[in-house]
Amino acid sequence: MLENPKLLSVIIETVGGRHWDHILNYFKNGGLVVYFGIIGEYAAPKKLSDSFALDWTFSAYTRHEYELTSVGKEILGEALTTVEYSKANLLKVPESDRILVPKHPYDSLEDLVRDEIDGRQKDDDEVMDEGRVQYAAMREELNKQALLVMHEADHGGRIAYLGFVNGNIPKFVKAICMGARTSSMS
Repeated sequence: MLENPKLLSVIIETVGGRHWDHILNYFKNGGLVVYFGIIGEYAAPKKLSDSFALDWTFSAYTRHEYELTSVGKEILGEALTTVEYSKANLLKVPESDRILVPKHPYDSLEDLVRDEIDGRQKDDDEVMDEGRVQYAAMREELNKQALLVMHEADHGGRIAYLGFVNGNIPKFVKAICMGARTSSMS
């Protein structure tokens, strides 16, 4: 079945097992493997990393509002760019693999300064400098918590990890598995 040229993707819920070698060969031959990380198997990212030569680790189980990265918009389009407040299994992955990450709690540096820093006895330059540092640190920490990721290997095989079940998950799954952009789907 995995050698069928019409097969677009394979969805798995566990790592390993009786057919694991076939899944790995499918990937090595350019196939797309999609792992549903929704059952809370926190060791799965390490197992996937070991099997598929990745740099993925489990980072958190928490809830945020989420937004597509520039990589995500390139892959999925811009018809759907956010996911509402949702619990998810999150991964720390290289930037090139991040598709959906937590939204920054502030829309701008100025909002952060107004809410978090402003009112302290500091001059404007010092407040803005502190704000820039805090804003960058918040974004870096949030980037370590991706809930939808995908890696493309040099041989063309791809592996995706979906760590959530709510919101636009059916549309994102369809887009990933079918190679379609969300803007072209109903």
